[in-house]
Amino acid sequence: MIIYDISIPISNATEPFPGDQPFCLHYQSKLTTSSEYELTWFEMSSHLGTHIDAPSHFIPGGKTIDQLDMSLFFGPARVIDCTNCQQAIRPGDLETYLADKPVRVILKTGNSNKYLLASTAEMLIDHKCRLLGIDQMCLEEPSDQAYKIHKTLLNAGLVILESLALGQIKAGDYFYAGAPLMLKGAEAAPVRAVLYSE
Repeated sequence: MIIYDISIPISNATEPFPGDQPFCLHYQSKLTTSSEYELTWFEMSSHLGTHIDAPSHFIPGGKTIDQLDMSLFFGPARVIDCTNCQQAIRPGDLETYLADKPVRVILKTGNSNKYLLASTAEMLIDHKCRLLGIDQMCLEEPSDQAYKIHKTLLNAGLVILESLALGQIKAGDYFYAGAPLMLKGAEAAPVRAVLYSE
């Protein structure tokens, strides 16, 4: 079995989404001659680094992180290479890869500020996708401050996995494993995401 860690490391250098709380690690106790243990605590946005967005992020009454079906986070996943797509990811860019209705779809864009069209989001929903991953902080066109794509996907019960590290990952079929922290009532949570193949 080959395991690929597709999570972004979290540190003080990790770039947050504009306006979000950056990561900050604090030492409550350091392992020295005067202390027998090391103890840290940290501050961060729930959307920092690799994370899952739950429907409650934008949908009133939507499911929170702790209410999501755990089966979403373990099972077959399809990585689709979108690095050669135009800026907008169109239905035709993905349609061939969705014919057999994969439950988990991961888009490799090369972190190139690509975005989904509304018609692409609707196609993913129509093809029964339930988890959509991407190697960017956001799915929307930068000018869309209404977050229409997030709302469309989350309203359909599809969860979003953002800020993946896919540089070394080739297109193809894998097994995905990576559940979010069980933060009760939260709209998002960090996740240690991996792909593996036999």
